[in-house]
Amino acid sequence: MGRVDRKEVLAKALEGVDREHDMIYEILNKIQYSHTNHLSAGLRKSLIKELYLFLDFHFTSEENLLVMFDCPDCELHKKEHDVLRHKLAELIGSLDVEDFDYGDLEEFVTEWLKSHTRHSDARLSQFIEIQCRHELGKES
Repeated sequence: MGRVDRKEVLAKALEGVDREHDMIYEILNKIQYSHTNHLSAGLRKSLIKELYLFLDFHFTSEENLLVMFDCPDCELHKKEHDVLRHKLAELIGSLDVEDFDYGDLEEFVTEWLKSHTRHSDARLSQFIEIQCRHELGKES
């Protein structure tokens, strides 16, 4: 395997983050579908676990990018992720699938994700884009 170029990693990083955001919404849709169609409690609990695990993966992926490219506000970004990790862990820990309000979960995660992507992730994207332009300028 050849040497991987920094600008290539930067360019692909944003695409990966966007795909992961799409996957989070897909998982939320599966949770809503399973709830609306009264699918088994075991499946619903498993889908919520999938959401938690995927969010943890996504946050770890983003945090690795923050460190890799020495992004400003790295610690603040990580703290925002930790808030959602903790909140979801609390929700899952107290999960009684029969009485669980899936609408609240969906609304909470959707609103949190919208706000986070509009603000923190937008700053990350801008930083990475600037880094890409800077790397391209070095080649000229």
